[in-house]
Amino acid sequence: MREAILQALQAAIEEVNETRPRDARIASDPNTPLIGVEGGLDSLGLVNFAVTAEEQLDAALGVSLQLSSLIGLSVAESPFRTLASLADYVAAQVEAP
Repeated sequence: MREAILQALQAAIEEVNETRPRDARIASDPNTPLIGVEGGLDSLGLVNFAVTAEEQLDAALGVSLQLSSLIGLSVAESPFRTLASLADYVAAQVEAP
Protein backbone atom coordinates (compact mmCIF):
# COMPACT_ATOMS: atom_id res chain seq x y z
CA MET A 1 0.00 0.00 0.00
CA ARG A 2 2.81 2.44 0.83
CA GLU A 3 4.30 2.04 -2.65
CA ALA A 4 0.95 2.88 -4.27
CA ILE A 5 0.63 5.90 -1.98
CA LEU A 6 4.12 7.05 -2.95
CA GLN A 7 3.27 6.68 -6.63
CA ALA A 8 0.14 8.81 -6.19
CA LEU A 9 2.21 11.48 -4.40
CA GLN A 10 4.82 11.40 -7.15
CA ALA A 11 2.03 11.87 -9.70
CA ALA A 12 0.91 14.91 -7.69
CA ILE A 13 4.46 16.34 -7.84
CA GLU A 14 4.52 15.79 -11.61
CA GLU A 15 1.18 17.57 -11.96
CA VAL A 16 2.33 20.50 -9.83
CA ASN A 17 5.59 20.67 -11.80
CA GLU A 18 3.62 21.27 -15.00
CA THR A 19 2.72 24.73 -13.65
CA ARG A 20 6.23 25.61 -12.44
CA PRO A 21 9.17 27.01 -14.41
CA ARG A 22 11.70 24.34 -15.42
CA ASP A 23 14.31 25.62 -12.96
CA ALA A 24 11.80 25.49 -10.08
CA ARG A 25 10.52 21.95 -10.59
CA ILE A 26 10.69 19.49 -7.73
CA ALA A 27 12.25 16.06 -8.06
CA SER A 28 9.84 13.22 -7.36
CA ASP A 29 12.50 11.30 -5.43
CA PRO A 30 11.06 10.13 -2.09
CA ASN A 31 13.84 11.86 -0.12
CA THR A 32 13.61 15.25 -1.81
CA PRO A 33 12.84 17.97 0.76
CA LEU A 34 9.49 19.59 0.08
CA ILE A 35 9.48 22.27 2.78
CA GLY A 36 11.96 24.02 5.01
CA VAL A 37 15.25 25.65 4.07
CA GLU A 38 16.08 23.06 1.41
CA GLY A 39 12.48 22.49 0.33
CA GLY A 40 11.20 23.42 -3.08
CA LEU A 41 7.70 24.51 -2.06
CA ASP A 42 6.75 27.92 -0.74
CA SER A 43 3.47 28.33 1.16
CA LEU A 44 1.32 28.68 -1.96
CA GLY A 45 3.14 25.79 -3.64
CA LEU A 46 2.55 23.63 -0.58
CA VAL A 47 -1.18 24.35 -0.62
CA ASN A 48 -1.30 23.56 -4.33
CA PHE A 49 0.61 20.31 -3.80
CA ALA A 50 -1.55 19.28 -0.81
CA VAL A 51 -4.77 19.72 -2.78
CA THR A 52 -3.31 17.93 -5.80
CA ALA A 53 -2.07 15.09 -3.58
CA GLU A 54 -5.54 14.75 -2.02
CA GLU A 55 -7.03 14.46 -5.50
CA GLN A 56 -4.42 11.93 -6.67
CA LEU A 57 -4.82 9.76 -3.57
CA ASP A 58 -8.59 9.75 -3.96
CA ALA A 59 -8.49 9.00 -7.70
CA ALA A 60 -5.80 6.31 -7.53
CA LEU A 61 -6.60 4.61 -4.24
CA GLY A 62 -9.98 5.82 -3.06
CA VAL A 63 -8.24 7.40 -0.06
CA SER A 64 -9.87 10.60 1.17
CA LEU A 65 -7.68 12.67 3.51
CA GLN A 66 -7.52 16.36 4.33
CA LEU A 67 -3.77 16.89 3.90
CA SER A 68 -4.20 20.63 3.55
CA SER A 69 -5.22 20.81 7.23
CA LEU A 70 -1.64 19.80 8.16
CA ILE A 71 0.06 22.73 6.46
CA GLY A 72 0.35 24.87 9.61
CA LEU A 73 2.53 22.34 11.45
CA SER A 74 6.16 23.19 12.10
CA VAL A 75 8.73 21.73 9.72
CA ALA A 76 9.92 19.30 12.40
CA GLU A 77 6.38 17.95 12.91
CA SER A 78 5.08 18.20 9.36
CA PRO A 79 4.56 15.09 7.26
CA PHE A 80 5.37 17.31 4.26
CA ARG A 81 9.13 17.20 4.97
CA THR A 82 9.68 14.75 2.09
CA LEU A 83 7.53 12.56 -0.16
CA ALA A 84 8.65 9.58 1.93
CA SER A 85 7.53 11.16 5.21
CA LEU A 86 4.20 12.10 3.63
CA ALA A 87 3.76 8.57 2.26
CA ASP A 88 4.46 7.19 5.74
CA TYR A 89 1.88 9.55 7.25
CA VAL A 90 -0.78 8.65 4.67
CA ALA A 91 -0.10 4.91 5.10
CA ALA A 92 -0.45 5.23 8.88
CA GLN A 93 -3.78 7.08 8.48
CA VAL A 94 -5.12 4.53 6.01
CA GLU A 95 -4.08 1.58 8.17
CA ALA A 96 -5.39 3.09 11.43
CA PRO A 97 -8.55 1.40 12.74
